[in-house]
Amino acid sequence: MSKKAVKVLAFLWPLIAFGGESADSVLLNGRVYTLDDSQPWASAVAIRDGRFVAVGDRSSVSSLVGPQTRVIDLGGRMAMPGIHDLHIHPLNGALTALYACNFPPDSSIEHILSRVKSCADQQPTGGWIRGGYFDTAFLERLPSNSREKLDAVTPNHKVILRSAGGHAAWVNSAALQASGIDRNTKDPGVGFISRDPTTDEPTGLLFETAVSLVESRIPEYTPEQVVTALAALVRDLNRQGVTSIKDASVPANNLRVYLAAQQQGLLTLRVATALALRTEIGSIEDQVRAIDSRGQFRTNLINPDFVKIFVDGSAGARKAAFLEPYVNDPQRRSNYRGEFLVPREKLKEYLIRLDKAGVSVKMHCGGDAARRAALDAIQAARLANGDSGIPHEIAHPALLHPDDIPRFAALNAVADLTPVAWFPNSIIEQLTLSLGESRGRRLWQIRSLVEAGATAVYGSDWPTPGPNTNPWRAMEAMLTRRNPDTAPGEAYTADQAVDLPAAIRIFTRNGAYAMRHDDRVGSISVGKMADMIVLEQSLFDVDPESIDSTRVLLTIFNGKEVHRDPAFP
Repeated sequence: MSKKAVKVLAFLWPLIAFGGESADSVLLNGRVYTLDDSQPWASAVAIRDGRFVAVGDRSSVSSLVGPQTRVIDLGGRMAMPGIHDLHIHPLNGALTALYACNFPPDSSIEHILSRVKSCADQQPTGGWIRGGYFDTAFLERLPSNSREKLDAVTPNHKVILRSAGGHAAWVNSAALQASGIDRNTKDPGVGFISRDPTTDEPTGLLFETAVSLVESRIPEYTPEQVVTALAALVRDLNRQGVTSIKDASVPANNLRVYLAAQQQGLLTLRVATALALRTEIGSIEDQVRAIDSRGQFRTNLINPDFVKIFVDGSAGARKAAFLEPYVNDPQRRSNYRGEFLVPREKLKEYLIRLDKAGVSVKMHCGGDAARRAALDAIQAARLANGDSGIPHEIAHPALLHPDDIPRFAALNAVADLTPVAWFPNSIIEQLTLSLGESRGRRLWQIRSLVEAGATAVYGSDWPTPGPNTNPWRAMEAMLTRRNPDTAPGEAYTADQAVDLPAAIRIFTRNGAYAMRHDDRVGSISVGKMADMIVLEQSLFDVDPESIDSTRVLLTIFNGKEVHRDPAFP
């Protein structure tokens, strides 16, 4: 739909929708930050049949209040559109949170071993213990006899502990044996099995595609367990003010989980599903062809027109592809710059094919060479297909060559940001260790991207970088470049902080655009679906270092309340 048509619809909608009838609900006396450029602020909104039918002041909605209309007094509180999380791994995170042996990402070796022993004591002998997540910096601290460390606390269970992001795993001898991994097992693809330099025996650390050698042997959760875990996560996301998510890497069989959740009335947010195209699970060509069957999962809440391609691996595992060599490589490879999971010319072919098929592509890029390859692939698609208008995303643009920053806007490439990774913490420390101080001091150039006209979006990447889905912690970090857990403290490259209006736009309207439903949500505008949240504090009136404590009092999705804080009258 053209922008002109959208404006005409917005003008006519109250006449079309109402026919003189009253609203289902009216919210008054608020400070409504609409994200609508034609009317940035309002004090009242009216909702009927799940849509905004009036946005303005009290006089704009007064004629729509009838005997059955629910009137909510906001008491001067701030309201805004619902938050879009464009990079989250809901099912993995939810299942781990509900059923696995959990520990904080920054846990010590001793604490993790203690947790594993406690979990083993509560489970029958011989079963699997799944746990997580440790951060990438943790890998630097693990001793060479890591397998034996786990064996000592639970010799009678098979144990796999995952790193944040799933790029590495720590397993015990029983898990290795059950998976058929020994000194003669070859490294699979770009993955590798850490080995004792003297005996060649596996140490218990697996990286990248080697992790799948163990994961493929673990019994799957039941469909009921998966739906239960997803429902618990959706409730938590609604509590945080999130009304739209993109599952950043979903196996095809898990599309049915979202469909089942909606059929049971448990899906109270919008979902974009990015089907995972992985080299370690077979031919990408076959997987691309399988995308054609995605339409059977399309609903008013589920959009399956997205895929995820892993261009390279993680910097923590020294598998991300960089333009310049690593400065600290445990395997002591000379002039080592990482590796591509997908050859650059193949990536171009995939982008051209998928763009032509109407599919948006999110590309995992751990290094700046991979990000350049991703931009080159988007450029190839634009040249081959013309400007389709389909936004393609580059995930985790932590380090960018200066020449590549303006290319985002020029190619309509979306910068998929991960806010909790750009303040002083172990992730920054680990990247600096791998890349050197010079490159380590120019990560996450968000302000430069925004000022260059790039569309930036928020993605929690949960459960990778942190223990919860709190978007407000991430927004604070975007404004202060400080660690919300230790503030006031050192600001990481403070000149790359953005202001509050830019941050809110990144979390809302930009996300709606990248999810390809900005004609329906993303701003509080007449004719759009009524997704909005009411906050306990005004973001514009508090110290930025207090934003992480923001409390959502009310979350409205499709015009219905899906979360109400007990403190809200």
